[in-house]
Amino acid sequence: MSATAWAEPYRFEAAGRALFGSLSRPVVLARLAAPDAVFGADPAAGRDAVMLETLKAALQDVKAKAGWDSAAWQWGQLHHIQFEHELTPFLSEALATPLQTPRYPVGGDNDTLHRTSYRTSDFRVTSGASYRQVIDLADWDNSLAINVPGQSADPASPYDKNLIEAWAKGEYFPMAFSRAKVDSLRADRLVLRPAR
Repeated sequence: MSATAWAEPYRFEAAGRALFGSLSRPVVLARLAAPDAVFGADPAAGRDAVMLETLKAALQDVKAKAGWDSAAWQWGQLHHIQFEHELTPFLSEALATPLQTPRYPVGGDNDTLHRTSYRTSDFRVTSGASYRQVIDLADWDNSLAINVPGQSADPASPYDKNLIEAWAKGEYFPMAFSRAKVDSLRADRLVLRPAR
């Protein structure tokens, strides 16, 4: 196959999938690092043509999604987190909308420390570490944690969505252990008594 044939976008997807299989990143990188006759009579030139056409197509796609001014591009404009209540599919829009969280930009992707997988259709985060903690074994009261979207699953509670923005920014709240520290940070108290 010639380098030109490989560079044709409408032919590349089918041919590329046949060549690279599931398109796993390590396999793709290995094949690109050591091009062979599959890329044509001049494997390096064929590979380069594929890379240039892919880059051109990727730039057109980004411009369509994020605008033509590359100086204004930010990953968080596309990559975001937003939660919907589990009952959303069964509710009217009027009832479902107040239950969802606001949309927040999120950094990271599947290959970073702040690991977040996302849908390629709209860049909405679909998985990641919803709960994170940093424990100080020398001083338990110096520990930190974050949970998303909040500490309560009650939509009427002020703690239902209160942590999502901090989670998206990579921030934490104090994770108190001692009674004194818990009391110093307590914002509310719920006392449950058995019925008599």
